[in-house]
Amino acid sequence: MIKDSGKNTAVIVYYGGEPMLRLEPMARLYRALPGIVGESTCLKHMVITSGHYLENAIRSCPDLVSRMWLTALSIDGNEEQHDAMRRGTSLKKIRRQVEALNQVRQGRCSSGRPCGLRCRSGTASTPICNFRKRGERSTFSGTAMKGMG
Repeated sequence: MIKDSGKNTAVIVYYGGEPMLRLEPMARLYRALPGIVGESTCLKHMVITSGHYLENAIRSCPDLVSRMWLTALSIDGNEEQHDAMRRGTSLKKIRRQVEALNQVRQGRCSSGRPCGLRCRSGTASTPICNFRKRGERSTFSGTAMKGMG
C-alpha cells in the first residue's frame, strides 16, 4: 500500500488496546518496512499509548521507543479525573515514565548517564513531551525528533 501510494513519506501508527504490550511485533515491523518499501521512502512511526507501560517499553526495546517520530498519550483531564477514569493507572506515575522517555530520547539511560542512542538521522533527539499546569488542568505538549520532520 505504501509503495502503491506514490508518496515519499508514510506515517505508521501503532494504536488500539495497548501497543506497549505488543513491542515485539512493533519492532519486527519497524525493522522490516524499510527493506519492503525501499530507502527512498521516509517512514515515520508513531504510537498512541496510555503511558502506563513506557518504562517497561524503554527497558525492553530502547531503540524502538527512542526512535518513534511521535508518542501520543491518552490522558483524561487532571490527575484526579484521569485516575478516576482510568482505574489502575496513575497520572503521577505516567509523568515519571514520560521523564524516563525524555531521558532515553535525549540519549541518556534512566541513570542519567549516556547510553549511545541516537535518532535515525544521527542527531540527538529533543524531549518528546512536557507536562505543564494551566490553572486546574494539566496540559500536554509534544515535539518530534530533530531531523525526522
